[in-house]
Amino acid sequence: KRYLGKSADEILSQGSKIMGNKNARDAFLREIKDASVEFLLSYLPNMKVAPIDGVKDQVEYRLWDIDLSGFKILSEHVDVKFDDTKMELNVVATKLSCKMKNLGWRYKQLKFPYFKGTGVADADTKNATFSFSVAIEFITEEEAEKRKKEMEERQEITK
Repeated sequence: KRYLGKSADEILSQGSKIMGNKNARDAFLREIKDASVEFLLSYLPNMKVAPIDGVKDQVEYRLWDIDLSGFKILSEHVDVKFDDTKMELNVVATKLSCKMKNLGWRYKQLKFPYFKGTGVADADTKNATFSFSVAIEFITEEEAEKRKKEMEERQEITK
């Protein structure tokens, strides 16, 4: 597989440069930022969102037909940092927006006066935040092979 247009071996061979050279690390973080923006722009608008059900303050609710195709992100609102004490890469995207059309909704009060309703609405989300972290772990070649075999076995089971 390839990540950031490179093979895993190419990325691993850069590891010592990234750890010891600030310019190499900054360049790597810029690549991660670009890849993160690309990922968010390609993944989130196409993501299938399951209906959301819940109860709050004695009101039962459900939202469905949640369509993220109106998702927007700007590169300047994505921040990538490397925490070398935790060996963790943190990506935070802020000021996200999404326009949703024909969002289904329903509510039912569970106490007097027992109001209920259902409908369809358009919704705008503004100033949302999306973040994820990737832990980096250094392992032996033997451990890597063992994990690779385990992963391949799990993939065979799910087929």
